[in-house]
Amino acid sequence: MRQRVLILKLSSLGDIVHALPVASSLRSALPEAELAWAVGERWLPLVEHHPALDRVIPITGLSWWPARRFQPDITLDLQGNFKSSLLGLLSGARRRLGLATPWLRERAAAWFYTRQVRPRSAHITGQLLELAGDLAPAPDFPQFLLTIPASVQAETRQWRARQGTEAMAFLLPGGGWESKLWPAVRYRELAGALRRNQGLAPVVNHGPQDALFEQAGIPVFRGGLLPLAAMLQAARLVVGGDTGPLHLAAALGTPALGLFGPTDPERNGPLGANVRILYKAPPQASRNGRYMRGRETSPALLAISVEEAHAACVELLAAAPSTA
Repeated sequence: MRQRVLILKLSSLGDIVHALPVASSLRSALPEAELAWAVGERWLPLVEHHPALDRVIPITGLSWWPARRFQPDITLDLQGNFKSSLLGLLSGARRRLGLATPWLRERAAAWFYTRQVRPRSAHITGQLLELAGDLAPAPDFPQFLLTIPASVQAETRQWRARQGTEAMAFLLPGGGWESKLWPAVRYRELAGALRRNQGLAPVVNHGPQDALFEQAGIPVFRGGLLPLAAMLQAARLVVGGDTGPLHLAAALGTPALGLFGPTDPERNGPLGANVRILYKAPPQASRNGRYMRGRETSPALLAISVEEAHAACVELLAAAPSTA
C-alpha cells in the first residue's frame, strides 16, 4: 500500500509560498507515496496545479472530514496553529509532525503532535524543510514549482497589451498590516522614476489607495490569485513590502525588491535567484516572525527613501538575466 502523507498549510499567500518546497522535496524523496495538501478554499489556486501533489483537499471553516477520508499515515503541520494541529489529529494519522513549541504560531498546537522538530534554519522555508526531514532530505535550494495555466497567462497578456504595459514594473503598496507598508506616495514617486529613467510602465496591485495611483495615470490591476501570479511572472521588476505577492514574485523568478522594517527578512524574506532586500531594522527587531502589528507605518520603513529604493531597483535590473 502506498504511504499517504498529508501536508497541512491552510493559509495565507506568503506562508503557502514559503511552504511549497516541502511538496517538491517529498515528491523527490518519496516517488511512490501519495501526497495531499489541505488548504483553505481561498488559497486553493496556489497548490491545485502543483506537479508534486496527487490530491488537494479544500478546507472550509472547521471541516475535517475531507482530510479524514484521505486516510493519511503521516501529517506534516506546516501551519503550526491549534486548528491545523487538530485537523491532523482528526485526520486519523498515527504520525503527526510539527515544529517545536518555540517555533509555533500557537503553543496549543503541540498538544496533538506525536513528534516535534527543533529547526536550526533561520528562514521559515528552511524550518519547514527540516520538519519534513524525517521523510525527505532538505534540498540545496528550494523548488517552488508554481504552475500558471496558459489560459490565465493569455488573459493577462491581453490586459497588458490594452494598457500598454508590456515592459512592466509591478508595485505592491498594499498588505495586511499598516506597520509593514511603505507609504503609497513613495510608491507613486518610485513609479515615476522607473518610468522616466528605466522605461518601465508601472502597474499597481489593487488596494485601499487605488485612486492615488489612477490619478497619476498608473494602471491598477484587479484580479484573482492566478492572474496576479501571471502578472508577477511577466513583470521585469516587482517591488513590495513583506507581503504575499512579493514572496510569490520571488518564487516565480522575477527580480524582486523587498522593503522590510518591522519583520526580519532573515526569517520572512522572499526566496529566489533575483532578490534584493532593503532592511532598516527597528530597535527591537523580531527574529522569530512575531512583531507588533500596528496601524502606522514602522519608522524603520520610513527610513527607506525613494532614492534608495530606486537605486536598488537599478542594481537589481542590471543584475537580472536579459529578457531579450
